[in-house]
Amino acid sequence: MPTNAMRSSGLIYYVVLGIAVVNVSTASILVRLASGEGVHGFAVASWRLAISSAITLALLIVLGGGLSRLLSNLYDLALMAASGVALALHFMLWMHSLAHVNVAASVTIVDSYPALLALIGRFILGESYSVAQYLGSLVAFLGILGLSIVSYTGELAPPGGNPVFGALLAFGGMVSVSAYFAIGKVMRTKYSTLEYTAVVYTIGALIAIPLTILANVNLASLTPF
Repeated sequence: MPTNAMRSSGLIYYVVLGIAVVNVSTASILVRLASGEGVHGFAVASWRLAISSAITLALLIVLGGGLSRLLSNLYDLALMAASGVALALHFMLWMHSLAHVNVAASVTIVDSYPALLALIGRFILGESYSVAQYLGSLVAFLGILGLSIVSYTGELAPPGGNPVFGALLAFGGMVSVSAYFAIGKVMRTKYSTLEYTAVVYTIGALIAIPLTILANVNLASLTPF
């Protein structure tokens, strides 16, 4: 019989999972609303990574972690750095795409990354998949192609947006997040989720903020509602 402590622990997991689902499912809408207020996607991405970095680093310091082990392994550190760059590009490209193409198209394209992960797993990581999984990847890529073709009509564009450019940005966001997940799959066999995310988010923030500044985007342009 489950104890009260076990029930409480299980309830906490469900609450955290529920919060995560709400955050993920509303992120694109909130970014699109911010874009409508004149906030550049690069600025949103930079703040997203900076805040995540601060939170995960604080938790890592409080709870402890194996950063000394990571710092002594240059190969792992290089992979995490590459993952951080990929994550920064993912957020920047995807969030900026929402100024040019509608939420449904942008999210559909960027969330097609499992199709690319199947190819990465097969040809880089040496994994094997079923015929159904390969067919699913093919259908996903066909869907991306279809959305890209439809974008030429301009029907997917928000006011003042360029849907073709937006589709390309979303596709770049999909490619970069695929690299992030592929590297994470390897690193998570050696390091905890907190260790991995703290390092990768920090590197991502250190990449996104300078790129945002170089793009002449004002990080302080956010205004209250």
